[in-house]
Amino acid sequence: MAASGAETRLNGLGTRWQTLGLGDRAICFALLAVTATLNSQAADIVASLYVHGALGAIASLLGINAIIWFALFAVARIALDGDVARPLQRGDAAVLTAMFLAVLLPFAAASSLAVFASGLWLWLTADAGSRPRRMAIVLLALSGTLVWGRVLLALFGDQLLAIDGQFVALISGTQATANVVDFVDGTQFVIASKCSSLHNMSLSFVIWASLTQLLEVPMTRRLFGFALFSAAMMVLINGIRLAVMAHYPAQFDELHYGLAADLFSWTALLIAMLIAMWGVYDAAHRRI
Repeated sequence: MAASGAETRLNGLGTRWQTLGLGDRAICFALLAVTATLNSQAADIVASLYVHGALGAIASLLGINAIIWFALFAVARIALDGDVARPLQRGDAAVLTAMFLAVLLPFAAASSLAVFASGLWLWLTADAGSRPRRMAIVLLALSGTLVWGRVLLALFGDQLLAIDGQFVALISGTQATANVVDFVDGTQFVIASKCSSLHNMSLSFVIWASLTQLLEVPMTRRLFGFALFSAAMMVLINGIRLAVMAHYPAQFDELHYGLAADLFSWTALLIAMLIAMWGVYDAAHRRI
């Protein structure tokens, strides 16, 4: 009986793995980059397992944002998207060794920096359009969430969260002092760093980079405009969620980390994906 489409795809990936193997440059970096990313999320994984148990944690994606999982899939899939192994280049061994040592350290920041370092190294040393360069774009976008968003919040958190507060107050029609927003009943809530629009913006770039590199779409200013549009929509959706909180203080917990929060999160993910797909379609249409 003929193999199904899924079996054919799996067999194809297996053949590529045997052909490329661990001697392939892209696969070596992909393995360590994926490991480093998961290691940087270790605290969330452990917390998810502790709170929800094994099955509940799996259902909640181990506490890791679905966009990050999609980026890791993109990195792995791109690494296998070749028929000929490309050997390591000069300097790769040192970078891979540093990444491996960073993963062994019990600090999430070390693994996050390893993701950024690998993306930067591949960007500087890989040819345009090659598998390592495509992986580099995804890893650099991912490091925006893992590294640079957190750095910006550490350096300018008060100012950035104050902007969030004013934006939410504008949408909700209430008042805000810095990042402290008034509920409609006169009580207040604080916008914390995890609810910052900056976090959601960085995730929109991750999904945009992952999809465009999976489909091998050349980078253009117009395509980058779609990324900016996606980021703006992520900010708006996050602002709407916080504005709804201001109007319904009794449902604060549900909107903060309950089912309603999940619905907003998945809505933002869907919209970001649709905008990225729109950009890909637009780029492909213009190439015809």
